[in-house]
Amino acid sequence: MQGHDTHQESSIVIQNIPPEEIFTLASTRSNRESQFWLHRPRQTLSALREQGYEIDDDVSGDPLEAESYSLEERRERHRHGYYHARAEEVTSEIEEIDPSLKEVYFYQMDIKLDMERTGKASWWRICRVGDEIVSKEPIMYPMFASLTPVPTPHQLFGDGYYELVGKFQELKTSLHRIVLDYIYYSTNPRAELAATKWDSEFTLSDWLNNAPNGAVRTKESGAVTPLYPAPLSNMIMPLLEYFGESQKENAVGVTRYNQGQDAQGLNKTSSGITAIMSAAASRIELIARIFAETGIKQLATLIKDLLIEYPEETSRMVARLTNGKVMSLDSDSLKGNYDFMVNVGTGNADKAQMLESLLALFGVWDKFIQMGAGPMSEKQLVTWQNMYQGLREFVKSAGLKNVSLYTHDPSEPPPEPPPPPQKSPQDVAAEMQAQFLKVEAQTKQEEVKIKQFEAQTKADLEQKKLALERQIELLKIDVARDKLKVEAVSKGVNDGKPAKNTR
Repeated sequence: MQGHDTHQESSIVIQNIPPEEIFTLASTRSNRESQFWLHRPRQTLSALREQGYEIDDDVSGDPLEAESYSLEERRERHRHGYYHARAEEVTSEIEEIDPSLKEVYFYQMDIKLDMERTGKASWWRICRVGDEIVSKEPIMYPMFASLTPVPTPHQLFGDGYYELVGKFQELKTSLHRIVLDYIYYSTNPRAELAATKWDSEFTLSDWLNNAPNGAVRTKESGAVTPLYPAPLSNMIMPLLEYFGESQKENAVGVTRYNQGQDAQGLNKTSSGITAIMSAAASRIELIARIFAETGIKQLATLIKDLLIEYPEETSRMVARLTNGKVMSLDSDSLKGNYDFMVNVGTGNADKAQMLESLLALFGVWDKFIQMGAGPMSEKQLVTWQNMYQGLREFVKSAGLKNVSLYTHDPSEPPPEPPPPPQKSPQDVAAEMQAQFLKVEAQTKQEEVKIKQFEAQTKADLEQKKLALERQIELLKIDVARDKLKVEAVSKGVNDGKPAKNTR
């Protein structure tokens, strides 16, 4: 058998839990103060068995069937009653075919108890399906983070935007129904029928069978007199505007005017519209800041604690930073407490104003550099890191997501050049052949140069040899001449006669 390498990866899963699946004590003020948490999702027996729980097909005391629905669940079922009923019929048919697909309520309870009788309560997780407890284990603490757009004092869960505008929406719906009913009644009004013994039977049956453009048989004219409804009150449309739009906009803080949907807003000044739009944007940013200060901080703390609690899984994880870099995680470096800084919802300035402020700041930095107080001077009022942070904020204010594509952190070393591409054997052979031919050509050129040098050297030697032989011949002639002179002088001395000058 051929073996295959296995690659293990670990990750942290963040699950969004609907409000109807989570329960806690009414006295709970914050996540850490709670003594009890209950997560109750609907799951199939097969899914629970895949998680390692041993559950029988005929689980008794199934809460899904035994317990009654809450008020919110009854409203939801009434709103979509047909689809819920049809889904339950299909589910029951599937359960008859495959019992492992039976849906049950899975109770995951995180409760603080003194299970070991040590005198100190600790967190335990108890899981139950029906009347059977399927698991019981100690945990660090409940891993839940709560998000609420409109917090309520002294309560864990506040209000959502539906609680703010839902009642106005219901009033608006009721007023719409009144207007539609009036249109229906005006189009097809009630009628006054003259009940006589001659025409009541035919007239009543024809009138009840109200076919479009149909006829009503009567004995005499005026036997059927339409009864039109009273005129629609002039208060209906103002009430629609008041409850449907004005009160709703006052509740959420975002109006049609600051969204550019009011035609009269076109005649206003640009500065006024900008101020109103900034105020509406600050209301939305306030919700984002509440999310960041509450649930997102809690979520970040939960992730940190999980990474510390499971170091082996953490060593197999990687994190992608905001600058695009990928780094491995180390549980030891994550220990300790951290301070979270929230940058959203810190002011009323919009993106255009932020860009203008940053451009003005760049102009101030330019003056500092001209004055000799820049990054390259001894007395620095602005550094490369300051300018880099300003450029990062400028890129983010411009709406660009990946900042690392447009700027580089000066504190980081420059990126290493990419490795050369791998060459194919054919390319390597061709390069070696070209290199061999090049060396061969250079060798031949050197040989030609050597031959030329040898020939030149030989010619030079011949010339020098001929010149040397000529000099030797001249020397021989001079020696012979000097010898004759000596002999002549010697002969004159011997004869007693002075020698004659032969020159």
